[in-house]
Amino acid sequence: MTDLNAGERAVLTLLWDGRTQKEIAALLGVTRRVIDQQSVRIRRKLRAATLIHASRQAVREGILQP
Repeated sequence: MTDLNAGERAVLTLLWDGRTQKEIAALLGVTRRVIDQQSVRIRRKLRAATLIHASRQAVREGILQP
């Protein structure tokens, strides 16, 4: 299973819920740049080209529940 940290899991969960990166930054009290960096790490760890693919991979690995 992919080793996502708590922040990456929070971002991925909020993305899965349909939030934009701007909304996620506001909700988590961080800058948009932090969310962008976490998104890159999420895609890299899940070996996904896009966040959509990362979300699908996270469901397959049991990280997210559909």
